[in-house]
Amino acid sequence: MKVLIYEFLTGGGLYSRPAWRDPQETLLREGSAMVRALVDDFCRIPNHHVTLMWDRALPTSWCGNSVELVPIGSEDDELHHLTRLSAASDGTILIAPECDGLLLDRVRWVEAAGGRLLSPNSQLVAWTTDKQRTCERLEQAGLPVPRGCRVTSGEGLPSDFSYPAILKPLDGAGSLGVRMLLDHHSAQPSDWTADEMRLEAYWPGTAASISLLLGPAGAFVLPPCTQRFHDPIRFGYDGGGVIDDADLIQRARRIALQVVPLTGNACGYMGIDLVLGDQLGTPQDAVIEINPRLTSSYLGLRRATDANLAELWLRTAKGDRPMDSIRWTAVQW
Repeated sequence: MKVLIYEFLTGGGLYSRPAWRDPQETLLREGSAMVRALVDDFCRIPNHHVTLMWDRALPTSWCGNSVELVPIGSEDDELHHLTRLSAASDGTILIAPECDGLLLDRVRWVEAAGGRLLSPNSQLVAWTTDKQRTCERLEQAGLPVPRGCRVTSGEGLPSDFSYPAILKPLDGAGSLGVRMLLDHHSAQPSDWTADEMRLEAYWPGTAASISLLLGPAGAFVLPPCTQRFHDPIRFGYDGGGVIDDADLIQRARRIALQVVPLTGNACGYMGIDLVLGDQLGTPQDAVIEINPRLTSSYLGLRRATDANLAELWLRTAKGDRPMDSIRWTAVQW
């Protein structure tokens, strides 16, 4: 089986978005770590050939002979090779930020080229990219979400909204541009990273995430994980760990399984950010957002089991019934 792996920051995407180049290379390190882990796991599956698009400006010393590297040196290169290679592969995995249509555009390129996606399709990416639309759809389906609304930089923040609150980009990725506001005067001009954003009620509790492997026969639910932040105002991600509390596990899984019917016929890896309240019961829990792509939790989860997550990914995408007999260790990262 031929598998194409593309990750925006390492796969040539920065030629089309030079403003995303980070002087500290923080995002690049995160993207590189995820793609290396994914390549390593897929290369360990017998009879699988892995092709990786790779920015020619980046070092390749980490890569062995088990993967075919396709160097990318321009914006045109990226589009040409992504469409060409996805059409010639048995499956394609796309990883990119949701911001500015970066992920959705590339998903649509692959779909237009006739490629088979092993990551979420354009239907799922489209509605989960807009944070306000996501929460509205989740609420309509009976899932708990924080109260929130669209706000504009021109009108400012509503004074009658309950504070503290969270201000976030509508199409943000991870914690980029997310701010805690203590009152309606707290937002600074630099916090308005777009004309329209989502203002969201702060939901106290345990910040967590839970990931799913989607496929035709159902979803394989991975263990829920805690999320740590080194900055309580700007929510800089600082790692996490596998949750070992039985009650929290059950509550997170319940929410994840309620989300599954909304994913349609998508397949591949998807993450759900949530807050598990300090009290028992669903009303104290809330879904914060959905990430229609590989998330950094993968790096920790693959250390928490002897199973190959990439193999589970492929088996689920092919329609094998999900397996719940995998053994997990409560590791921290």
